[in-house]
Amino acid sequence: MDTMKILKPFDAHVHLRDGELLRAVVPFTARQCWGAIAEPNLKPPITTRAQARSYADRITAAAGPDFVPFVLAYFTDTLDPQEFVDGLTEGDFFGVKFYPRGATTNSENGIEDVSLLWTRGTRQFDIIEATKTTRGVVQLHGEANFTKGGEELDPYDKETYFYTEIMPRLQDAHPQVKFSGEHITTSEAAAYARKNGGEYFGVSVTAHHLLIDRRDVYRGGYHPHSFCLPVVKRVRHTEALHELLYGDHSFVWAGSDSAPHDWKNKESECCSGGVFSAPAMVELYAQAAENIGLQKLALERFLSRNAPAFYTLTPPQEYITLEKTLWDFLGHIEYGDSPTDYVRYWDYPELKWRMKYD
Repeated sequence: MDTMKILKPFDAHVHLRDGELLRAVVPFTARQCWGAIAEPNLKPPITTRAQARSYADRITAAAGPDFVPFVLAYFTDTLDPQEFVDGLTEGDFFGVKFYPRGATTNSENGIEDVSLLWTRGTRQFDIIEATKTTRGVVQLHGEANFTKGGEELDPYDKETYFYTEIMPRLQDAHPQVKFSGEHITTSEAAAYARKNGGEYFGVSVTAHHLLIDRRDVYRGGYHPHSFCLPVVKRVRHTEALHELLYGDHSFVWAGSDSAPHDWKNKESECCSGGVFSAPAMVELYAQAAENIGLQKLALERFLSRNAPAFYTLTPPQEYITLEKTLWDFLGHIEYGDSPTDYVRYWDYPELKWRMKYD
């Protein structure tokens, strides 16, 4: 094929940041997707209806009226259950996002004791239960920092521990709650999805976790723009994600996890975790699909249909066109008054598909 025409995608997990950076990066997502779930790990975190409404308004102002943002509440230990329920009922919140405290960017307000999520009578338990009757969803950053015994986990083991020790407890305690496991990276998470995926559980997969493995991060020296959280794993885990995607399951979908950071925070002694993939979100997924052997209709379901179906959304009947052409995904986006205020694109080599713009 020289061209592909597919239903306009939906990004089920993207970091749009705020302020000048938000205004610079949102147009990339808006020109490729009809809508997206905007992650709430801002400073301060989004925990009130007023904050959620204001953030959605700022996104719309930067993206234009045709783009629909869906804003999550940040699941803190102090999130007010009634405020959350009211926000779900009135449409201010789309759901709630769980972060293990300290696991990723701006996660210092995340849940400290994960066992509270399945302990009846706790605020955390009640917030999860509230999503049952309000069409809300619980998005999960599926990692743990410590074992039950208090031992600190290796970064390469955090997700495996979550899907073998924590996720089963969550689903047992909260049947008929919709959980979405975000940006999965391991064979264990893929196996859990195949076994449990369906009406109440699904997963998002990033393009970068499909396109590279741990060898690529270190080949020829460390590549800071490929450093993300969860970290990129061994090749066998990347291959497990390929197999999951090739299975064309309805409970697997695109969530770019595009996460812009100023270049000074990426190319530094303490590198920030995040891959800025939004400028070529669709093209990167199309490249991954070609590498895996995924056919056009399966790619469309993954990019455009599966997540909206899980989240009970109706996508507009709008289409995009991808053309077969070689190009280099290189560049940066300026966002401030200084010429040194910019974010580099993820440094992935030559791509074979490019979205056609009118």
